[in-house]
Amino acid sequence: LSVNSNLSAVRSHIQFGVLKSEIHQFLRKFIEKGYESVSITYPKVDSIRLSIRTGDIEYLKKDNSLKLNQIESFIAMRFGINFENVDVIIEEIDRVELSASFQSEVLASKIEAGIKANRAAQAVIKTIMRAGARGVEVTIGGKTKGARAKKLYFRSGWMLKSGDPKNNFVTQDIRHIKMKQGIIGVKVSILCPGPKDATDLPDRVSFYEDIEKKKALYEKRAERIRKENSEERNQPEKSTVKVEGEKVEA
Repeated sequence: LSVNSNLSAVRSHIQFGVLKSEIHQFLRKFIEKGYESVSITYPKVDSIRLSIRTGDIEYLKKDNSLKLNQIESFIAMRFGINFENVDVIIEEIDRVELSASFQSEVLASKIEAGIKANRAAQAVIKTIMRAGARGVEVTIGGKTKGARAKKLYFRSGWMLKSGDPKNNFVTQDIRHIKMKQGIIGVKVSILCPGPKDATDLPDRVSFYEDIEKKKALYEKRAERIRKENSEERNQPEKSTVKVEGEKVEA
């Protein structure tokens, strides 16, 4: 686990990145339910701490935390460190409805269970949009219907496709399902919740002329409402006189 002191800062950074990618791929296959991501820290020399984000904590804690003990032993054997120097922490996902990895897992399980791709995708999209997401895109590729492979796109709301805002506001995940007819790929992209007018995006442009026009329209509307209220107040009250059972306005 120790880094070679002869490596430059760039190469050591790459080495730690490769290590994190290897652990991530291992946990993605080993934890079958709810796994999202992992963050790695090194509190001491020849020691490692894993913080696993998951949407199903009970899956990891069942059988006296058997899964966690297995993960600690595998990591210790893989990197040749003491078992006591490996620490695993579980963090629960706040809202699983807005987790792309969790929803892609749900979508993959539905398709694997025999539900039609269209129906499964629409169910996942409804769940995500009800949670407050601004947009979602689901892509399913493979032999979903018939013997010819094709891609199916399902969208709701709006989605960022490029630029740095995509990295900051969009989360996405890809899964592969092994079916009899072949491998089916599933991709879920979610645009995080926020204001509908996209004022939190850095490339949002507000024109000064539009602001002035809106202000002028608001002032005209307020002046009209004031005049209508003043006219209603200045109108004299109508008095009624009863004449043999009939009302006469004076």
